[in-house]
Amino acid sequence: MTDGVTDGVTDAVTDAVRERLRDARGFIFDMDGTLVLGDRVNHGLRPLPGAVAMLEWVRDRGLPYVVFTNGTNRSPAHFAQVLREAGLPVPEDRMMTPASSAVVMFTRRGYKRVMVLGGDGLALPLREAGIEVVPPADEAGPVDAVFVGWFPEFTMPALQAACEAVWGGATLFSASETPFFASANGRALGTSRAISAMIRSLTGCGLRITGKPSLDALRAAASRLGVRPA
Repeated sequence: MTDGVTDGVTDAVTDAVRERLRDARGFIFDMDGTLVLGDRVNHGLRPLPGAVAMLEWVRDRGLPYVVFTNGTNRSPAHFAQVLREAGLPVPEDRMMTPASSAVVMFTRRGYKRVMVLGGDGLALPLREAGIEVVPPADEAGPVDAVFVGWFPEFTMPALQAACEAVWGGATLFSASETPFFASANGRALGTSRAISAMIRSLTGCGLRITGKPSLDALRAAASRLGVRPA
């Protein structure tokens, strides 16, 4: 790109693309396959060509941006730290995950207790927002929502607990319904879609998505950017 974004690919950038870049009021960057590539468990992240220069280009022009990954195996702060260690200048407040938008959605709905099918990357942002996180267990009790994310430790007892919660009135939320994410080793399967599909098949419930490309994710990111979603 021109203007110092990347070197050596000027011919691939049309005037229309340059104009869109100049006119943009903010940017939402995907992470895996756009800025970085890692392995199938999202480790060993390495910047893709032009990624560092692109973020520097946006920062130097004073434009707001966020990096929004559908990954939930880390908290947003941890993701930002890992990206900085990989050479990408991403502050904590510029990093978002489906847990970031879930906090906005759950707070707006007044949810107090949420059953989380996932690890600390999914649960920590909720706890920091004052939402009680409940593990998928037989004695969980009533919850407002079931929230599914990265959960390779998923078990049949967890499925039973999640279904019981939905039958008890909880709303089902998924961090992501994409079938896979990009890795240096090719397509890496996620867990949110598979687990949510099992819960929906057994209960017949609906589903809300907190990650990309849902409108809720866009609204949360736009709020963070300080721009209108339009």
